[in-house]
Amino acid sequence: MWISEKLSSAEKDVFLRRGKVTIEGESPAVDADGELRDALLLAPAGVTAIPKNGAECAVAEFDGGTAVVGCVRGAAAKSIELKAGGAVLRLGESGIVLEFGSGAVVLAADKVVMRFGAQEIRLPQVDA
Repeated sequence: MWISEKLSSAEKDVFLRRGKVTIEGESPAVDADGELRDALLLAPAGVTAIPKNGAECAVAEFDGGTAVVGCVRGAAAKSIELKAGGAVLRLGESGIVLEFGSGAVVLAADKVVMRFGAQEIRLPQVDA
């Protein structure tokens, strides 16, 4: 909704249309009635989603630039990072990390680690 409000109140040189990713990556190329290269990826703060080849997406063109503002399907979340009150929560392929002050908790498929300052506690791995 915020994007549509900004685009509707923006200058007349902003165009929003449907496209398809032709080259995946952090600066993808998209086909939206012609191929547009090196598009910016716009997402909520802390979220990085890398659209894959063939993903359907919304494409905004403005002032000679191109931005992918959302994918209908075919995007894989690379990572999510949330920050609040000095704490950071990261969710990604490598697991879950919670950082706070001088401490951290890491939950991954192969380990569980708690750090408090210079001290590190590794929990033993339990085989199922």
